[in-house]
Amino acid sequence: MPDPGRLQQRYQRLMWAYPRWYRRERGLELLTTLLDDAAPGQRRPTRAAVVDLLRGGLGLRLRPPRGFGSQVLSTVVALYVGLAGAAIAVRLVGLPGPPSEDAAIAAATAAVGQQPHNVAGPPVACDLYDCPGWDGHDDVVAIQAPVDRTDRTVVSFHLPPAEQPFVAAQARERLIAAGWHAKPVWIVDDGQQQLEASKDGINLLLTTIIGASDSPPVTVVVSKGFSASTLAALFTGLLGGLLAGRAIAVSAVRRYRRHRLGRRALIAVTAAPFLFVAPASVSFTALLAVFDAAQNLSPKIMKVPLLVLPGSWPVTIVAVLSALTALAIAAAPGPVRTATESTRLRGFLIVTPFVVLLAVHLVFIRPRVPEWLSIGLTASIAVTAVALAIRTRHSGTRPESSRSQL
Repeated sequence: MPDPGRLQQRYQRLMWAYPRWYRRERGLELLTTLLDDAAPGQRRPTRAAVVDLLRGGLGLRLRPPRGFGSQVLSTVVALYVGLAGAAIAVRLVGLPGPPSEDAAIAAATAAVGQQPHNVAGPPVACDLYDCPGWDGHDDVVAIQAPVDRTDRTVVSFHLPPAEQPFVAAQARERLIAAGWHAKPVWIVDDGQQQLEASKDGINLLLTTIIGASDSPPVTVVVSKGFSASTLAALFTGLLGGLLAGRAIAVSAVRRYRRHRLGRRALIAVTAAPFLFVAPASVSFTALLAVFDAAQNLSPKIMKVPLLVLPGSWPVTIVAVLSALTALAIAAAPGPVRTATESTRLRGFLIVTPFVVLLAVHLVFIRPRVPEWLSIGLTASIAVTAVALAIRTRHSGTRPESSRSQL
């Protein structure tokens, strides 16, 4: 016979992988089944049982309740927390910072074949794309970007117009001869040429703007590569954040659905700042990543996840506090909702966004589009809202037990 006391304790510890509501409703049944299936004299759970319990518990924690809104909310929260986790992990490991001016000058000189004019000075701190341009005196500027960590040193060259079309191709030949790994020259548009190269953890991006008059025609951006530990921290933080964010969102939605109308309205109002900031941050991060890839900006590995938290500290703090407050309200005990309240609330939550959309359309969009398009949009919004309201009303006539509360 198995040792029921010790084996039961170990199974109970493994069952913590399951959500509390599942342990409360089906925990005893699951534990009894596991003990009944145990072999005589068994004192530890089998490896297969451990894997099965952990997989089943994690699946329940990450599986959102039925409904389009639950799926979208869980995905957005997971992405936001995942990007935030990547940013925190990378900052904890540390970032390389901009290359020294001597190293940048050596790399740029190896590419262009000329020595730039350097005025000694501290690095310039700037955010995103607000960094100052060439000041007309110093051709070597080290830049520290606290927000997205695109730390780099920019070296400018002033070459005669007759030499500008051949700079990138000649720089590639020089760098390859010096042991650099150089990509083919990329012609962007309007005569702009770019060349990327790397060697010993140093990345180089040479840009030539033929015929430029208000800025140096040739710039060389030199940045440090990222270590294996930094990349490992990035992906570890991203994965951990995705799992944690998904689990938190799923748990919050389940708790939210169990409350009555008044409590659910309070939760929705409290979480409104986060529900606005999170999708906006995720969308902005995705758009920036696409923009960087399209513009071939360099470096572009670490900047995307590092934009979420520090992009605007006051907004981030307000959003996170609103989310934490909403989670606390949802976790607090309260009366369980009824079927009638559920139907009314679903109808309210479905129709309200369409009313707001219709108002925005009538005030801002309608005066700026043709009349036929305005009428079509108005009719589409109104018909969709009415159809969803009717569907919600009919779905509420079914018994409460026929619909998933999970």
